[in-house]
Amino acid sequence: KMLHYAAQRFFAPVTVVAVPEGDRILLKAVNDRPEPVALTLGAHAVDMAGATRPLGKASATVGDAAEVLLALDVAALGPDEMLAFTWFGPEGRLGGDLYAPRPWKTYDLRDPGLAFEQAGNRLTLSAQALALFVTVEADQPGRFSANAITLLPGHPAEITFYPDAPGPEARFTLRDLHSATVAPVTPVN
Repeated sequence: KMLHYAAQRFFAPVTVVAVPEGDRILLKAVNDRPEPVALTLGAHAVDMAGATRPLGKASATVGDAAEVLLALDVAALGPDEMLAFTWFGPEGRLGGDLYAPRPWKTYDLRDPGLAFEQAGNRLTLSAQALALFVTVEADQPGRFSANAITLLPGHPAEITFYPDAPGPEARFTLRDLHSATVAPVTPVN
């Protein structure tokens, strides 16, 4: 289930990646489309509570070679912050990602307060603090429209479950990097 979504993101025709280079983080755009694409990139510092502050913005038309859109000093991030970035094209949001300049285990992660509302096989996920690698598990075989996502407070995500076979309504469990061994999160509705 998670591999499908990871492959989907990996093979996206337009993406932006964070590349550490000395004391800087380069945000590079890669365009595998046959034509150039106009991109707008926004970069933010995000702390463990999920609060963000802007670090920079850039726009460019990206052709068939990787292009640095923004170079940030690692020192621009506080000791308990990560880099969150999103990119937009002519048709709207194309993607987003998170870059941790230190090993994940060195961050003092908070309980993200994960919750979800369920309407059939559609889930709306929310968090009260930064939630990393949020995954949804179903009690029956199937696939998800997305998985292993990052959630920030005030930015819910919708995920749809596609069961392999018709049957009873699925029950779901949420997990994340902080609470992978904590009891399942139950729906709020």
